[in-house]
Amino acid sequence: MYNKIFGIGLPKTGTKSASEYLKLLGINSIHNPVDEITFNQLRLGDFDLQILKTHDAIFDLPSACFYKDYDYVFPNSKFILTTREKEGWLSSCEYWWNDILKLTSIESITNFSNQNGNKLVFFKANMFGCIAFNRRVFSRIYDEWHQEVFSYFLGRSDDLCVLELSSNDKQQTLCDFLGKLPTNCGYPHCNNITEHIQNMKKIEE
Repeated sequence: MYNKIFGIGLPKTGTKSASEYLKLLGINSIHNPVDEITFNQLRLGDFDLQILKTHDAIFDLPSACFYKDYDYVFPNSKFILTTREKEGWLSSCEYWWNDILKLTSIESITNFSNQNGNKLVFFKANMFGCIAFNRRVFSRIYDEWHQEVFSYFLGRSDDLCVLELSSNDKQQTLCDFLGKLPTNCGYPHCNNITEHIQNMKKIEE
């Protein structure tokens, strides 16, 4: 029996969809927890998170940035690496960072930071080393991240599940990994970039 579940994929790799599907499986999962208690614990290097006393899984940067520490604090846990083709990921990040979050200048970053209490900025800086989108930096992080994760879990195939965004078998892959039966609800598709673009066009019209 596993302990906790940590989603350790980079942003824009289907982390929210995976988290939502775990809920359909009856697993109490939370995506991108940036509440004050969790934020302060992580800033202090306290990885025995209070939120994991009421949840069984966490996803996105608060999970991915510190997966090695969670592996130590919560032994016998499961880790889910959501991933996708690199160029598609870069394009998705560029659109999300520049057009949705609008993190394109010091002023916009400062405003974003003030609105979010520095929380999201903290996690983005921790993962990428910068706040704004930079294709060269993000491309390097993508390569290094996958290499690091695969190296860390070498010989531990029972602990790591690689979930490809384009796969048609995501439900079965997760269920096999977690020892669950598939649901009849289908696999959710959250934060769809195409839908965001269409919605933006409607607003402009």
